[in-house]
Amino acid sequence: MTLRIAVITDIHYGFDVGAKKGSQALPLLDGFLDAAQNFNADYIFNLGDEVSTKAPATDDKHKQTLRHAFKRAACPVIKIDGNHCVRYQEKQSPSRSFDAGDHHIIMWNPYMNRYTRDGVIPDPEDIEWLQNTLAQAVKPTILLSHIPFGGPESVKKQKKRIMTDGLYYPSHFAETEKLREMIEASGKVILCLSGHRHLNDIRESNGVHYLIHQSLVEVVQDDKPAGAFSMIEVAKNEIRIKGYGLKQPPLTTLPLAAKPALKIA
Repeated sequence: MTLRIAVITDIHYGFDVGAKKGSQALPLLDGFLDAAQNFNADYIFNLGDEVSTKAPATDDKHKQTLRHAFKRAACPVIKIDGNHCVRYQEKQSPSRSFDAGDHHIIMWNPYMNRYTRDGVIPDPEDIEWLQNTLAQAVKPTILLSHIPFGGPESVKKQKKRIMTDGLYYPSHFAETEKLREMIEASGKVILCLSGHRHLNDIRESNGVHYLIHQSLVEVVQDDKPAGAFSMIEVAKNEIRIKGYGLKQPPLTTLPLAAKPALKIA
């Protein structure tokens, strides 16, 4: 059975900062919700950074506005944390997983407030949870993580990181290679979906497709936000991705390698 997913990330609602047009997020979000309904999506995946951090009270107000906006969604909304979401929180939202028809969905919310220039350092318990959850999965798995497991960094962020004297929030995990080895060795994961980088990138490694998705509000041309979102169909033998918004990739088809038969304990 084909799984139909509507994907949005890095909404950064609230105000304009840098290349993020957060003040324009709500009408862009309305367009996304209409498209998700027309697509007959089974789920909406919100991959984090729904606001731009300013202060706890301001962030909470903006988050409440977005929760209200998402109430008209015609399907369940699956949201994971971004670094802006948890800046003033002692704990991240709990990670969890669930079956969605013929597939398994993992929502990984590692601790994101500990980092160095080498990257974000999750708690060991978060890594252990992910490893155990992968081991227990019995269906082809889609893994959601705000921070990607590798891939490119935007030119703007590279320059900002180099020119910033203080510690700039990293674009990667400190142990990205080890995390990818764990993901790929599991034999379960077919797709990793992430945001954070404010760009589009798709690459494959050992049968796992890693997709980084563009921000809804990142300026991409003529001072206009991308308005980026995607509709994804996960079928038995392939993943079909249709992008919407400025400079979004057209229809992309990713073949799925045959996974070993999974035995239910």
